[in-house]
Amino acid sequence: MTRESWKNKSHPGREGLTREKFIRGSHTKNPGKSYYVFYSPTGVRFRSIVKVNEYIETMENEDNNINITIANVPNTKVKITINKSGGTHIRWLDIN
Repeated sequence: MTRESWKNKSHPGREGLTREKFIRGSHTKNPGKSYYVFYSPTGVRFRSIVKVNEYIETMENEDNNINITIANVPNTKVKITINKSGGTHIRWLDIN
């Protein structure tokens, strides 16, 4: 099977999405019918357009986050993320 470029109608500005067509086997509920598996530009695999849309919306929200580093402790980094809806996430990252 080969991947083909694909445009998501819900997010037409997103580039790099691909899909791969498969034919259902004779032992399945719908033998001979086709279905698609979708891939993000980074290679994340999805079985439905709904999941592709959820992924894109999550990525867009992460693009809009404000990331602030306010403290550096030896071998540790504190990362504070304030997302678009006002939620705050504090992460302590070990640096090895």
